[in-house]
Order: sequence, then C-alpha cells, then structure tokens
Amino acid sequence: GDRATDEHTMQLQEENRSLLEELLQTHDSVQTAEKTLVEISSLNSIFSTQIREQAEQLENLLDESLHITTNFKRGNIELDKTLERNKSGSKYIICIIIFAALGLLFLDWYQS
Repeated sequence: GDRATDEHTMQLQEENRSLLEELLQTHDSVQTAEKTLVEISSLNSIFSTQIREQAEQLENLLDESLHITTNFKRGNIELDKTLERNKSGSKYIICIIIFAALGLLFLDWYQS
C-alpha cells in the first residue's frame, strides 16, 4: 500500500514538474509574443506619423506647384504684352527714322 502510494505521489510530482515546465515555456512564449506586438504597435505608430507628415508635405508641394503654374501663366501673359508693345514701338521708331532720313534728303536736295 505505502509503496503504491509513494509511486503514485512521485508520478504526480513528476507530472506537476512537467506541467510547470510547460506552463513556464508557454508563459515565456506569451511574453515574447506580447513584446513583439508592442514593438509592432510602436512601429505602426511611427509609420503612421511619417505617412501623415509625407501627405502634408505632398499637399504643400501641390499647393506650391499650383502657385508656380499660376505665376508662370501671368509671366507669359506679361511677356506677350511686352512683345506686342515692342513690335508697335519698333514700327513707330522705323517710321520716325524714315521720315527723318527723307527730311534730310529733302533738305540736302533743297540746299543744292
């Protein structure tokens, strides 16, 4: 009787040790998984922040490019106006030079 009880007790103690080891290994695995999840969550937060910042930078670049495009259009309009003014101004200068030359030719002819 006593021997069977002792063997049974030893068997239960061995099973308890085995279960405790398994429980500790499972606990370690759970802690490792928890640590990994916390790191993943932290990285996800960092990535989200960076993506938001990049989205803001892209919006700023878009706004600036639209502003620059508008300025280029205005500049082209002003250049076109300036070219038109130069064309008409050149015509007047050519006319004045021709009339002055004709006047000088006339005066030269008249005095001869």
